Amino acid sequence: MDGRQDVMSLFMLCFISFSCSFRRCSLTASCCAALSSVLSKSTSLIDLSLSGNKLEDSGVEMLCKGLKDPGCRLQTLSLFKTGLTDDSTGVLCWALSTKQSLQRLSLRENAFSGRSVASFYTLKETIPSIDSEILPSRPPLSHEEYLEDRNAYRYRATFPGKGTFACVYTRLCFEVESAGCITYDLLPWGHQRAGDGVKDFKIAGSLFDIKADPGFVKAVYLPHFVSLKDGDVDVSQIQVAHFQPDGAVTLEKPSEVQPFHAVLKNPTFSKVGIVWTIRTAIQKWFPARACAMLYRNPKAAPITLHLYLISDEPLLWKELDKTTSDIVKIKKPPQTKPLYYGYCYSVETDAGSEIIPMELEFDFLSPDHHKLPYTEIYMEDIPAKGVTIGLKCEWETTSVWQGKVRPGDISLDRNPGLMEPKTFIKRHRLALIRRITLVEPLTYILQQRKILSEFEVEAIFKESTRHTKISTLLGMVEKKGADAEQEFAAAVMQANPCLFKDLE
Repeated sequence: MDGRQDVMSLFMLCFISFSCSFRRCSLTASCCAALSSVLSKSTSLIDLSLSGNKLEDSGVEMLCKGLKDPGCRLQTLSLFKTGLTDDSTGVLCWALSTKQSLQRLSLRENAFSGRSVASFYTLKETIPSIDSEILPSRPPLSHEEYLEDRNAYRYRATFPGKGTFACVYTRLCFEVESAGCITYDLLPWGHQRAGDGVKDFKIAGSLFDIKADPGFVKAVYLPHFVSLKDGDVDVSQIQVAHFQPDGAVTLEKPSEVQPFHAVLKNPTFSKVGIVWTIRTAIQKWFPARACAMLYRNPKAAPITLHLYLISDEPLLWKELDKTTSDIVKIKKPPQTKPLYYGYCYSVETDAGSEIIPMELEFDFLSPDHHKLPYTEIYMEDIPAKGVTIGLKCEWETTSVWQGKVRPGDISLDRNPGLMEPKTFIKRHRLALIRRITLVEPLTYILQQRKILSEFEVEAIFKESTRHTKISTLLGMVEKKGADAEQEFAAAVMQANPCLFKDLE
């Protein structure tokens, strides 16, 4: 399919169809520019299969321009056996990491290697179902242990044998040579700063304290939140900082910098974290991946919204969950455009509202020293057309983040059954176990809402009876806290409204 007429037919078919399959149609990289344009303009296409075509890395890079366009509504994408290699991993992950509509992605029978494992695993946080033979398995993990005296979290991973494994809680990945165990803590940065002989730096990833036998770990993938999206970042400024017990700090150049991780091969462990080294005043700032999260305070009248702006870092997410445990999350796509530390971003709405403060400063705040800042947005009511809330910086004409709040987004928290999310399961446990006959719809909804991971869903379905499946599901949700129970109650109402009405 290389001719002009074939390409035009491709355009027309995609514009009028919900689903298009071009499996083994002899498409090449030369067709991808036209298809990319279609993806950015078609509002109907939700299912696209390009399996069995020699698109190769150059073709997929062009395709990604359309995939990352806000107008693209794809829910399923198959790139099975399309000649892809590690060279396209970065651009593909960046294009899809903010694609909230995408639910299924097939990457099987391409030439990806272990280099791409950590990047695709991180992508699973956005896309519920990724079909690829290179994705790592998850080691059995003990229950997350909170270390109150250090405001930290401890994990113990047991590895069944040689392979690459990922931690769903911290985004850490390990490549190991044999069976064994690793203990690691996710720590607040606190007062960890540059020491004597080390130039100043800015925090660019999580801080870990990893304990493993020498030589057991072949490579460790340390998560960072530097945005490499535009390709103009000097990755040599991304370093691994080792903090020794005596206060000494040393910097190590990573073996490789990937879209979401810095890789250390044959590592030695201490307290380690990813930093951005500052060489000159001009090189002080770096683009960071960030998230904007919106909540409603149901105790404040008439409508009070809280907008938080944080780095895309696991410990900050946990701190946000604790900070917002008594208010209601409004589900909106959280990813922003790349942001810069120290810059202020103005908060705007397209309806009458009072905003205090009107600017949010983006900075990395260690949870043990500062409360997460937020903006309060006051409104009398939500109009039928909804309210658009945006974040802007002074030198850009477009928003770095937008979320549209509709009346239905805040109606659930007016329901008495949802106003007390912590008591929903306890009040109705027996009825839920007895009356929920199909577990699949609930687990699917909770996985879509990122309350359950793919591995937790697998653990539920490994149970032999419906009773034990429901009991396992309820136990998992309860352990995740108030936000998870809020989402569970909403999921019950969505999957089985008659049951929810009877219960509440």
